Amino acid sequence: PISYECRIPTRFRSTFWFTEASGQLAPSESTSVVANFCPSSERVFSSPMYCAAHCLEDSDNIVEGPLKALLNSSAPSEDQPSYVLQLVGHGKGPALSLEPDGLDLGAVKACETLQRQVVILNSSQLTVRYEVSTKFVGKDAAAMLVADEALVVGHSVGSVAGRCTATLDITFHPPCRGEFIYEVAVTPKGEGAEEPSGKSVTFTLCALAQHPYVQIADLRTESATLQPQSMMWTQFQVDGINELYQGEVVDVERKFQAAIGIDEKKRLVRQLKPFQLLFGTSAVESSPTVVYLALSNPGYLPIRFSFQTPENLNLENVPYWCDEKALVDEREAHFTWVEEHGVYDIQPRNGAIAPGDFLHVKFTYHHHSIGTHILPVVFNVHDGRSVLFYLKGHSVAPSVGCLSVRSSVLSLQPVPLGERGVVQAVELTNSGGVAAPWRVDLSTISLYNAENHNFEVLSVKPLEGTLEPQSSTFLHFTFRPLEAKRYTCPVRLEMLKDGRPSEELCFDIQADGYMPGDMPPHVEPLFPPNLPIQTYAPVPGYGAALSIEILDFKEVPLRARHSQMLVLVNYTSDFVLSFRWDARKLFRFDHELEIEPSFGELSPGSHCMVVFRLCCDEPVDVSGEIACHLDWTHISAYGQQSIVESQEDPGAEVEYFGFHADHIHEPARNGKGQNAPVHISVVNRLTVSRFRNLMSTAAGQKFLNENLHRTSVLSSHIPVMSPRRAMQTSTMGLALQSKEELPGMQSSSSMDESSRGPQVPSSPTSYPLYVRLRAVVADWMVKPEERKDFVVESCARNLLAQQLNKEEPKDATNPAGLNLGLEEPAGSKDYQRQSSNLSPAPEEEMVMEPPGQPEEEANNFKLAGSVLEHLMREVLREEEFGNILDKMLSQDVPFFQQFENSDPPELPPPDHQAAPEPELQPRSLEEPPAEESVPPLEPESDEDVNFEIPSGSALPWSDLLMDFKSPLAPVSAPKKSVKTGQSAPCSSSPRSPSGRNGLESLSLDASETLLTPETQPIRSWAEGLEMYGEVDLDAFQDSAGEVLDRLLLDTVDDVIAGRLNWMRPLPRVRERRL
Repeated sequence: PISYECRIPTRFRSTFWFTEASGQLAPSESTSVVANFCPSSERVFSSPMYCAAHCLEDSDNIVEGPLKALLNSSAPSEDQPSYVLQLVGHGKGPALSLEPDGLDLGAVKACETLQRQVVILNSSQLTVRYEVSTKFVGKDAAAMLVADEALVVGHSVGSVAGRCTATLDITFHPPCRGEFIYEVAVTPKGEGAEEPSGKSVTFTLCALAQHPYVQIADLRTESATLQPQSMMWTQFQVDGINELYQGEVVDVERKFQAAIGIDEKKRLVRQLKPFQLLFGTSAVESSPTVVYLALSNPGYLPIRFSFQTPENLNLENVPYWCDEKALVDEREAHFTWVEEHGVYDIQPRNGAIAPGDFLHVKFTYHHHSIGTHILPVVFNVHDGRSVLFYLKGHSVAPSVGCLSVRSSVLSLQPVPLGERGVVQAVELTNSGGVAAPWRVDLSTISLYNAENHNFEVLSVKPLEGTLEPQSSTFLHFTFRPLEAKRYTCPVRLEMLKDGRPSEELCFDIQADGYMPGDMPPHVEPLFPPNLPIQTYAPVPGYGAALSIEILDFKEVPLRARHSQMLVLVNYTSDFVLSFRWDARKLFRFDHELEIEPSFGELSPGSHCMVVFRLCCDEPVDVSGEIACHLDWTHISAYGQQSIVESQEDPGAEVEYFGFHADHIHEPARNGKGQNAPVHISVVNRLTVSRFRNLMSTAAGQKFLNENLHRTSVLSSHIPVMSPRRAMQTSTMGLALQSKEELPGMQSSSSMDESSRGPQVPSSPTSYPLYVRLRAVVADWMVKPEERKDFVVESCARNLLAQQLNKEEPKDATNPAGLNLGLEEPAGSKDYQRQSSNLSPAPEEEMVMEPPGQPEEEANNFKLAGSVLEHLMREVLREEEFGNILDKMLSQDVPFFQQFENSDPPELPPPDHQAAPEPELQPRSLEEPPAEESVPPLEPESDEDVNFEIPSGSALPWSDLLMDFKSPLAPVSAPKKSVKTGQSAPCSSSPRSPSGRNGLESLSLDASETLLTPETQPIRSWAEGLEMYGEVDLDAFQDSAGEVLDRLLLDTVDDVIAGRLNWMRPLPRVRERRL
């Protein structure tokens, strides 16, 4: 027998090894030795193996005696064979793959368990051991805290045979909302080794855990009392509700939705977050207050919602033995009474909203009885949050008035010290059914001013008035601080009855004064910042909308004319819209805010551009709504209504021979009884002969297609024909499903509708639309470098508008009635201006109608606008403009930092500095020799011409007039006419800064003037100066601004109406022959 031992060098034992490296062999015996190979990388490994054999003595084979001498006498240790082998192995990485290679769970509900499986595929022929590890790689802080418990894998260690697969179970249970991103790694492991033996295979698991939640995207109100959107947004606490639904679901809300018992729900409902929804105040028996809430689903999960009232939380059929007086308190009894009498109505009570979709929920408050009505309602978003709404409204008697303001403490905007008093508006509303005379009790304001060093810190106008029922107006408070502190002044209003105070309304005015140069104190704005700027979606029953519902004029200097515009759209197809804008006394004077057009009509499917122009003479800081009252007329009755209204005489009353005072007058019927059909005149019937006659011509077919569904009456509508005949002659395509719906059959459901003939569709709601207006008019609020962006009227022109109270005769030297900008020499302030569209001063409080523009002036505006439009069309027609548009569309999207609210880019600075003023003065076309120059003419006397610099001009320079400096205006121009062949002296020249006429550059020879075409502009300029005097830069500024304003409005209107198609080349404008 022998013993053997297999040895591998120490440095290779981590790669090659034997399970049993040594052993014994009997004579003629063989065995197998198992070698192990574990490569650490993908390459070829080799190692020598040494096998040594030793002879062993066997006690059973010992020879004794004489035979021993015959054996080999050599020692067994002398012959010990050894063998050397080379072990070679090729290391190859494990071929593991995952299916799928990534797992995106999408949007999942929080606190919901999801299970998924991942298949591990071993594409090699060897068995691979692996280890599974997870790592959270997301950035959500809330998800990071619960990442370990949210994801659970089925096993962390396993093996997969060659050409086989294994399944990895994954369980995901997010306990909160957040974005969960994991990196799951499957790492191969070597046999008996702790370190990985190959590359890891990873895949990403993503999930967005959310709660089903809603957001109130829009709110619209229909009420007898004017309740703007901003007021109802605050009274319904929309911002608080939206913020609540963006938070996490609490345990109380989960328990409430999972509760089954009535007592348990009543106990948990008191722990829900309450919100008070105020419907305002109106008179009894007035039109119901309707509020539309647009519920949107901004998430990725479909939601289901429901409203629960006290009736849903209680037993449906209460036993008679139950003593309600002993078990129900007064509050629950009031809630039950409100619900039983149908004071509040919610439609729909439950529903579903798909991701990214919306739904309108209608809340209706009926003014059935006098008093305050409260109803608790639970709003549930299934698997989401639950809140408790307290619907609260107030109804007053129809014979009383009710004055109110928005809050018991009204905050005014801060004002710096040392500035003029700023006028700020406070809204006053009369929610009652009758007019409410009121007056301001000045005792509290006077006492407060006396306490502040006898200084008029606060004043108010108007002091008294009468507010019509269900309307509102504004009180204008003038705040002028004396110290840098917070002022709180109590204000008391008295509502009068028979000349005596009957009720009082008390509130506080709070305002801050601060030092100039310091940051003004922060004041909550009147309008909530999250109010939608336009209608979120078409509201049921509405037919008109505004393109934008907020006009922010921002900071405007005094006497600056600033304008904003919006578009009013009539999106109905059958009704004509009549609109009228009502500023509701938001400004003290009507001339401070002009609306154009202030009223008008819109045909179905049309739009109208409305311009708001602001120009104030005193500091103003206002925030309020402007109402647009609507009235609808069906297109079939539009012409008849206009004829009737034109023939009505409001001064004379119509004499009635018979009048139904208790019920509505109804037309006659064919027969007796209430079920008898209504008599329809043959004139209004569409008989078979008339129908055939109309169908025989193309014009008749067009008439039927356009008017058949509106005004005509079919013979099939008259219940005297057989049902079969009615079906044959009907051209309306009526789908009659049963005999009860056939014309002529007495059906309780359709008899009333069919007997009346074609019905006019119900008109859209006539409740007004509101525009929020925000404006700050003050010089100290505008930076000096920003004043150049405004068209500011001069003080002289503004004073002229204040003193213009009577018609002045025209000047003989100014036949066209132009504004010469002249000034009387003796310090007189009687500025002469023939045509002015400014209103008088605020102190005069008189209303003047702006004079109409002459036909010549209107033609000048059209001519200038046409020239600019032609230039714009020429630019748009160029190929280079198309290339610019292509580059704009193909450029990369800028980073989000570039969308900040910063100033627009300005022009780069010039390469060279501007030349001095003398070098910029224009030269004459031909400089005559010095000896032939005409000497300047001196005035005959000082009384003839008196030159003064007009201090009221707002533009010292005019770029359009070749940078001419503001000239010296002559008081009286010579009354000499320019004749052909004579030189044309001018009264004043802008090229002469010394005040002389400068005839050396303008006076030319008659023959030279007639024969040289280059001198014609100089001659025309001289004649203009001789006839009209110098150009008024202020008037030129006003006219240029009006031309550009009209051009901008016309262009935007063409774009909105589709008349100007940017994708289609513009037609070439034909040249006009003069």
